[in-house]
Amino acid sequence: GPALVAMGTEAGYEMAGYDKFYADFPELLTREYDFITSTEVIEHIAEPRAVLDGLWDCLKPGGILVLQTQRVLSDERFRNWRYRHDPTHIVFFAEASFRALAARWQADVLFPHADVAVITKP
Repeated sequence: GPALVAMGTEAGYEMAGYDKFYADFPELLTREYDFITSTEVIEHIAEPRAVLDGLWDCLKPGGILVLQTQRVLSDERFRNWRYRHDPTHIVFFAEASFRALAARWQADVLFPHADVAVITKP
């Protein structure tokens, strides 16, 4: 959110922040970007496929989509996972979820951290 935008701006990047509730600037969703990040957001979205497709459409060729969310590791661990008991977490992702998205978009995906998926647009 605002901290990430501030950090990027301080590092010399042109940044914009969008949040449906706190920074609702829909015109930002009509532009093209080199880099889009979603940090601890997608687990709160009722229609993640539509939202992610929209973000993908905003990426320039060669652009990078970074998605940070805790991932489901197994069915057994999911049953006792504290993260799923947060009532605002309404959808969950596993590594396979991001691999399926990348395949659908004919893109590459990397997992540089346990909670991060990086998908590069061809």
